[in-house]
Amino acid sequence: MKYIASLPLFLMPLAGGLMAQSEKPARQLPLVAAGVGGTYFGGDVGSGGTTSFNTSLRTCWRLSVEQRFGKWAGIQLGGFYGTLSGSDRSLALNRNFESSLVQGQLSGLLFFDKGDRTRLFSPYLGAGVGYMLFDPHGDLRDANGVLYNYWSDGSIRNYPEQSMIALPSVMLQRDYVYETKLTDSTANYNRNTLLLPLMAGVRLQYSYRLGIDMNVCWNMAFTDYIDNVKDGGNDSYWWAGVSVYYHFGKPPATEQQNARFADVDFNSMMNADSDSDGVKDIDDQCAGTPAGVETDSKGCPKDRDGDGYPDYLDKEPDTPKGMSTDANGVGIDWKKIEEQARLDSIAAVQDSLKQAFKTRFENEPSSQVLQQASPQTTTTQGTAPNGNRRIPAELQPADKNNDDLITADEINKAIDEFFDGTGNWTADKINRLIDYFFEQ
Repeated sequence: MKYIASLPLFLMPLAGGLMAQSEKPARQLPLVAAGVGGTYFGGDVGSGGTTSFNTSLRTCWRLSVEQRFGKWAGIQLGGFYGTLSGSDRSLALNRNFESSLVQGQLSGLLFFDKGDRTRLFSPYLGAGVGYMLFDPHGDLRDANGVLYNYWSDGSIRNYPEQSMIALPSVMLQRDYVYETKLTDSTANYNRNTLLLPLMAGVRLQYSYRLGIDMNVCWNMAFTDYIDNVKDGGNDSYWWAGVSVYYHFGKPPATEQQNARFADVDFNSMMNADSDSDGVKDIDDQCAGTPAGVETDSKGCPKDRDGDGYPDYLDKEPDTPKGMSTDANGVGIDWKKIEEQARLDSIAAVQDSLKQAFKTRFENEPSSQVLQQASPQTTTTQGTAPNGNRRIPAELQPADKNNDDLITADEINKAIDEFFDGTGNWTADKINRLIDYFFEQ
């Protein structure tokens, strides 16, 4: 027994050694837990196995405060408030008790999560020393104060079975009210004791601050009188329950994390303005704006016509709102483009016809082909925009009506003049005049 009693004294130096071996931790704040569970008494009363398991179960509340040191170790101050109970019921043995339970304990804890508070499950073990107040009472009388008498037939009656008084007995029923304080006629024992609590538990972490602690604790008392019966070894009891815990403070940063960012100037980073546009990088939606470019409150170059091209790149800064623009921010007049496309299409058709008549004339040089081709060559009339005539100077004598257009009749007249020897026509000029006719 003395070796078991000294176990907490050996565990405390072990916890201290584990704290000394662990890395230097950041300052950690306490953890508080509150919960409810059940007690199961293990002593003389109830050990006969003549009653059900449930008759020894009682409710017990738990409150604890814990301080952790480093990765492995911690200290917990805990308190329990509840009841202990036991009962024997047989033909040979009938006894019962219920006792109040007020207990405080100090325990050393050993954790297995390596200091990682982000794990979902965190198992631990603990051992320590406790102090308990108890006060056993028995259910010996009914609600009317009549003493229970247990008869050999298993009934409970108002008179002893071997009573000298021949009176009719009345059967009684237990009311399970523990009204009678139990005492030992031969010993005036203390109603308090030291305890050796040994515990195991696991924590389910919802967040760094909140979680659930499921705990089982075996408590060995240094007395055999919790049930008011001294018959063998010391009494003990089990506690099992669930608690909700709250951890004060913020998650501690590891030394490795602290070293990684030791040389980082977070203040400068938060206030940096790389493109010097007056908007911090953290708020700048257009990083890298060229120097001197005017920006808005978001750090983006201003675009007064809203066409998607900043003013410093826009070759038409005042494009009408809603108008399409090209790659230079210049508005696109789709009606003009459509009209030009139509003219280009007509010109392409006419050029094709001109080439076809020219090819035909080369194969069949006649006045009739020229007359047929003449309507297809009237796309350009009058003088050029600058007032100059379009027809080359050497061919202008053929333009009899000075309309700046060569017709088939005018070509025929030039050919007649060539054969009559009038005018200044040569065979080469006549050929150039015909080529121009098809190109105009």
